[in-house]
Amino acid sequence: MPNIRAAALALSLASASLLSLPATGRAEPSVAPTGVYSDFLRARFAAAQADLAVAAGEYLRALEQAPGQTDLLRLAFRASALSSQPAAAGLARLLPGDRDAQLYLAALAARSGDWDGVAARARALPRDDLSEVLRPILLAWSE
Repeated sequence: MPNIRAAALALSLASASLLSLPATGRAEPSVAPTGVYSDFLRARFAAAQADLAVAAGEYLRALEQAPGQTDLLRLAFRASALSSQPAAAGLARLLPGDRDAQLYLAALAARSGDWDGVAARARALPRDDLSEVLRPILLAWSE
């Protein structure tokens, strides 16, 4: 008899908790997650889902709360550039030692016919193997 009582109690508790759930069958959080970590995680998830426009927006929101985070700035720039967001150029200017940012700015300069700007960006490329290959090509192209 005690086993039947325990089972009946467990069953009634389970059914009572189900009645308190919304129609979806899942409990909804009472407070939406906020803050830099929440924005960062939403951005990472959106990027993993190849939704780079959403990722860029979430990275930018996180960057507003943590402006000194260079890694976050790089992620925001890359997602913005890959999703053709207007913020990409401004973010690239904040990354003077980043090869991708300098190449992005060189491409913008070339698109507008600013060949001196292309040469300046080529000279600003960091000293690494790929940049050493690209620098003379960009300089020759800009002449």
